[in-house]
Amino acid sequence: MIQPLTRLNKINLEQIKRKVMALSAFGGTSFEPAYDMATSMISSVAASCPIGTVENRIMMLTDMEIDKSGPAKDRLFQKIRNNATIGVYTSFVGIGLQFDAALVQELTTQIQGANYDTVKSEKSFRKSLERDFEHSVTIIAHEFSVNLEDKNFMIDEIYGAPQSTSASTTGVVPVAKSNKVMSIGSMFPGSINTLGEVKGALVLIKVLPKNNTENSPTSINFS
Repeated sequence: MIQPLTRLNKINLEQIKRKVMALSAFGGTSFEPAYDMATSMISSVAASCPIGTVENRIMMLTDMEIDKSGPAKDRLFQKIRNNATIGVYTSFVGIGLQFDAALVQELTTQIQGANYDTVKSEKSFRKSLERDFEHSVTIIAHEFSVNLEDKNFMIDEIYGAPQSTSASTTGVVPVAKSNKVMSIGSMFPGSINTLGEVKGALVLIKVLPKNNTENSPTSINFS
């Protein structure tokens, strides 16, 4: 631990900077001990704040190259899920070319309040933790889902939707002919660039005709 949990106006930032710059990397990624320590530090604070009154969040700066075996992965998911139930949410800031985005996307779509961003330069790091910070800690809605309702068509594949483990490396999500477009644990506002433009995304839905051919309106439901 470099610095116990302390209000920012009581911290010597230059001293913290010197301590951080003195760190050096070695060995593998020991994610779980760091997450356990962060949980221990923030739990007492979270316990004194009713859920929803303040934003309690652990931000992990990591390459996410962790043990992905069944028990280890399940244990990690459970710890992050347990924190979410007491109002302590988790953000991942992905660092390095080896960042496992697929694992983190699976995690953040399943667990309330979780999100992630990736940084590949000093400029993008500052953007993520300075200019976009408020966006990454402000939750708009929990358990957000989008469904397509149509009597004539059914969804075949979805491109670009942040689905969970079924997403392949091509970005195509097989949905077993269901009507669900996407399901996200928590929604966050999009960041705004220097031109005032909001960062967005495009979701493409491939549909197949059903047996019947009667004309009926198509609707998309958000909940």
